[in-house]
Amino acid sequence: MISNESALHQAGTNVYIRNNILYNLTNRPMEVIAPHAMTNYATLHIDHNMYYNPNGVTFEWDDKNIYGMPFATWQKTTGLDKYTVVANPLYASTSTLTLSANSPAINAGIVLPSVTHDFNGVARPTSGSYDLGAYQSAQ
Repeated sequence: MISNESALHQAGTNVYIRNNILYNLTNRPMEVIAPHAMTNYATLHIDHNMYYNPNGVTFEWDDKNIYGMPFATWQKTTGLDKYTVVANPLYASTSTLTLSANSPAINAGIVLPSVTHDFNGVARPTSGSYDLGAYQSAQ
């Protein structure tokens, strides 16, 4: 996902955000959890993702009065993103969101039994582990 920020605005329960790449080139927060975004925050699971912002990765969670929180503090305070990494995904192309051969996102994902194919219909995983992001590489 390449954007100015990502936000969770839909009220609900049992929300899982896994194996994603959030790539932000602005000075806005990486992730925003809006007021009343969840019916039960204990069922919010954000982990095994990759965040990248050359200006620094920060977070907001309105209901918890968290604003501009750095990644390590976010992990410790919220218990979220325990296995998430902050790294440049090294896209081969930011227009196609495909990964370069030396991307740290290759084989960095976890098995998601309900996700059997990438956005192009390629089986996940092709070899090794799941890749982070929309597309599975051939590696």
